[in-house]
Amino acid sequence: SPDGAHVAFARGGSLLVMNADGSDVHTIMEAQSGDNVEACRAGSFVGSWSPDGKRITYYDGTPAITVNGQLQPGRYHVCAVDATGLNVQVLVADPPDKLHAEPYWSPDGKRIAFRDDRDGDCSQPGTSTCNYDIYVLNLETGEQTNVTKSPAFDIEPAWSPDGQWIIFASNREDPDFDLYIVHPDGSGLQRLLNDPGAKDSYPSWR
Repeated sequence: SPDGAHVAFARGGSLLVMNADGSDVHTIMEAQSGDNVEACRAGSFVGSWSPDGKRITYYDGTPAITVNGQLQPGRYHVCAVDATGLNVQVLVADPPDKLHAEPYWSPDGKRIAFRDDRDGDCSQPGTSTCNYDIYVLNLETGEQTNVTKSPAFDIEPAWSPDGQWIIFASNREDPDFDLYIVHPDGSGLQRLLNDPGAKDSYPSWR
């Protein structure tokens, strides 16, 4: 958490919070199973805390499966919940068959950056048209902005402390992933690393 007092983590799909010393472990979102799982309750992959420490963003998902020879698309949502466990909220759900993932709260608390595949087909491994872009959700208006617009894998966004940049990993210029930065409006793209033969990923700006 921003004050360093608490840690959010996933256990068996549920979302939990504990004190930083490991005490007072409690569940704030209980994962569901079965065919009629509620949105934002089909597991949890922790994103980040809101700057005021009151809410946590995460994403959930049910993977695509084949039933009787027919592909059943997965469902993925960007979500948020109060650190107390109240107010589970679906932030991004459409299109319903696309992967909305890796949410990261902006320093001003007004936006969330996330990864999305809505401009490609990522329903099956190896699909040639699959691509991921970085999007930004305005929490006040609900507007979503496609920041990167590249036919590549742009993934794992994180904000700079001043909110002026988003850092992310991409394979747009090399089969291996390098790190890039871009302004939230899509301008100012810069490649930070050129590291052939290695995957540079999961950046975190401090």
